[in-house]
Amino acid sequence: PAVKFQILSVAVAGLALAACGGGDSEAADPVAGETVAENTATETVADPEAEDVSSLRADCDILATDPEALESFAEIGTDADGFCACFVQVVEASAEEEREQMKATLEEVTDGMQASGEGAEDIVSRMMSETLMNPDSETSQATQSGVRLIGGVIDDVSDSLEDTGSCPAD
Repeated sequence: PAVKFQILSVAVAGLALAACGGGDSEAADPVAGETVAENTATETVADPEAEDVSSLRADCDILATDPEALESFAEIGTDADGFCACFVQVVEASAEEEREQMKATLEEVTDGMQASGEGAEDIVSRMMSETLMNPDSETSQATQSGVRLIGGVIDDVSDSLEDTGSCPAD
């Protein structure tokens, strides 16, 4: 139970960061009269879905570097690779709207972890604190939803791996 709370806290912090836009900063509008060159390079993606899964896996791998997460993996009898493989399967099997919310939130958490060097719990805690200041905003609601969804997946994956040694998506 304490391990699940720690993992959930990490996930929540990351989600909050994503919803609040704390991970990526958008470029400010150009000053009047200033010309901004658009990036005209086009990226050819043979399989956008495969790239989407790859991005989700990369974010899980970053999340899995958190010392508290590593400790939790040992307690449930897996490692970062086993956890992330299962996590990606479960997220990908989710309804599209939930899947996209989880991916956005996780990306914001991991972006925050990389930018600040802090653990997921610190990032998620900050994100959730921001939602408490403006609970009715769309951003706050998206953060809360994303954190709740990711926390549920983390709990499901952790419970299944610990109880049965298999992924709930199998």
